[in-house]
Amino acid sequence: MQSNHSSVSHAATPLQKLAIELVTGVGASSLVATLIVGKSLVKTIQDVGVLSEELFRGDRLPVLNFPKETDANQQSD
Repeated sequence: MQSNHSSVSHAATPLQKLAIELVTGVGASSLVATLIVGKSLVKTIQDVGVLSEELFRGDRLPVLNFPKETDANQQSD
């Protein structure tokens, strides 16, 4: 014996169908927009990281003139 739970009809009216489609459309578009913004944000953060590495690279830092080891030994004698 099969139980028929659809004895009460829950047919959606055209206005309800329109509301459901509208909510689904807005939800999907906001999800896609969030993914696009997130992807561009990750790219921007990576670019800032690369730029900061370039800023602190060794070839752009000044050369420090350390005294030679023989000079330090002569002063301590």
